[in-house]
Amino acid sequence: MSALCTDDREQGPKHVVPQDPLMAPTTTVPSVSDIEVPETLLKKRKQNEKAREERVLAAVAARKAGKAKRKVVFKRAEAHVKEYLAKEKEEIRLKRAARTAGDYYVPAQA
Repeated sequence: MSALCTDDREQGPKHVVPQDPLMAPTTTVPSVSDIEVPETLLKKRKQNEKAREERVLAAVAARKAGKAKRKVVFKRAEAHVKEYLAKEKEEIRLKRAARTAGDYYVPAQA
């Protein structure tokens, strides 16, 4: 190639057709603002939004109820632990009392 040849891409667009203001526009595609959204689609969007809000509210309520239930279950478990520890301590006390008196202690059957 000679030094006088240049790359075609450097020269820019070759075919520029000026638009005549009296001619109709060459495009027939409507703009975004001209397009009407179908009513069924609008209804579906509204219905989906309402269902989403209801799901969010239900999830919040379920989370709150679960938290309250966990508190109740934990309190109940604490009460059971306290009860069993008290029974064990009482068994130990009765065994010691029987041993100091020289007797035998027979634990109750469950």
